[in-house]
Amino acid sequence: MSIESTIIFKEGDVIYREGESATHLYFLQKGSVEGRIGEHRVDINEGQVTGDGGIVSGIYKATVLAGPEGCTLLKMPIDQLRDELANCSPLVRLFVVNLLGRQEIVARLLKGTA
Repeated sequence: MSIESTIIFKEGDVIYREGESATHLYFLQKGSVEGRIGEHRVDINEGQVTGDGGIVSGIYKATVLAGPEGCTLLKMPIDQLRDELANCSPLVRLFVVNLLGRQEIVARLLKGTA
């Protein structure tokens, strides 16, 4: 698995917007980001990933902004992750797909569309 690029964002920079076509996963290397779904807010910290809800639906489920100290993200194309999942063991694929499906349900609940 390879990472496409490292990106640095300043405080408040928009990383992606809810409803945009999901093209990448972002691994948080340094700093924090804030995810917004309607009025709900969630902090995403170093070592976590964002953009993964778009794997199932093809669109980002939240607007994500760089946190107060900015952030450094590693960017990976979602298509590459799909290829990796197609080539992994069926058990690992089932586990990952189920986790992503649960995140999709949580996003819908937060938006009131579940």
